[in-house]
Amino acid sequence: VLRQSQTALQADLSRVQDEAARERSVLDLLTASDTVKVTLVSGASRPVPEGRAFYHLRKGLIFYASNLPVLPSNRTYQLWLVPAAGNPISAGVFRVDARGNGQVLLPNLPPDVTAKAFAVTLEPAGGVPQPTGPKVLIGAVS
Repeated sequence: VLRQSQTALQADLSRVQDEAARERSVLDLLTASDTVKVTLVSGASRPVPEGRAFYHLRKGLIFYASNLPVLPSNRTYQLWLVPAAGNPISAGVFRVDARGNGQVLLPNLPPDVTAKAFAVTLEPAGGVPQPTGPKVLIGAVS
């Protein structure tokens, strides 16, 4: 019984340490002076759907979207990093809540990729390897 309790406590400690490390990574990325901040917009509707990308070559990507329409269960939003050279790189899929808010936090991306732009497309549930659906948000890195 004591060994089981110790094992459970070690697992809990490991989980808390992982969560703390992830939160430190988010804060570090957001506060780094060389993090690129990109606003993605659509001019077609009110309130205007919008996305904000915070990207750092070595620290990662944080993306927040607001005012996007809720999608049926067979569709999803997919975020893309558009590199300076080569094909778009999927940064993950996301759904939005009832108010149209969604996010992608620290997706696994290839290291040191220079971003030219970010885009969000409408895709089948689960996402696709390369964009196929319409672009709903796009923002160039400036």
